[in-house]
Formats: sequence, structure tokens, C-alpha cells
Amino acid sequence: MNAAEVIEAVLRHRVLIRRDGDDLVLESPLGDRLPDTLVEMVRVCKQDVLSYLRWEERADMLVLDSTRRIGAAWPEGCSLDIAAWWQHERALQAAYHAGDLDRLEEVLRRREAFALELFDRYRKEVHR
Repeated sequence: MNAAEVIEAVLRHRVLIRRDGDDLVLESPLGDRLPDTLVEMVRVCKQDVLSYLRWEERADMLVLDSTRRIGAAWPEGCSLDIAAWWQHERALQAAYHAGDLDRLEEVLRRREAFALELFDRYRKEVHR
């Protein structure tokens, strides 16, 4: 099993998994006892799951930071509900799921540049 499959199995059992430094913490929100097979599966793949969760934390932070910058610059009344924006969103989803931080950073850079340029054009049109 790979890390994503292990995490998926954990979530199917309605168990939360998180990284705590170099350890993994499994929590049952309902207080249920964790199945031994589930604990063993996580133990066997611990390093891969830790690496995956580290990557996911970094990727999530990149997306969140970029989205905050876009949100802070967004002029009232300007819509991003256009085909070109949705292309950037699809590229972002594909880059995220590919697991490549360099690709993700590049897609985020292009997405953010597109939004900021659109916002700038919108401001110029509104002020005419």
C-alpha cells in the first residue's frame, strides 16, 4: 500500500490521522477502539505517510497563501467566473494531485498573475 491508500483506509474507518513531528496520531472522534489491522497498516507505512502528510501540509500552505493574496487584491464587483479562470483552477487541481511542489508553485504563480492582471484591468475599466 502507498501512503494515499493508507490515509484513505484510515478515513474510511472514520479515524483522523495527523502528523505530530515525526509521529503519527490516530484519533477516533467517537472514541471507538482502533482496529489492530488499521494501526498495523499505519505502522508499516509510517515513513511514507509522514512524507505524504508533510508534502500535503506544504502544498496546502502554498495554495492558502496564494488564495489569500488573490483575495486581498480582489476588487469589489469583479468576477472570476470566466473560462480562463476555471482553466487555472483545473491546472491547480491537477498539479496538486500530481504531488509535484515545483509544478504546483508554477501553476499557483500563473494563476495569481492571471487574477492580479484581471483585477488591474477591471479597476482601469471601472475608473473610466
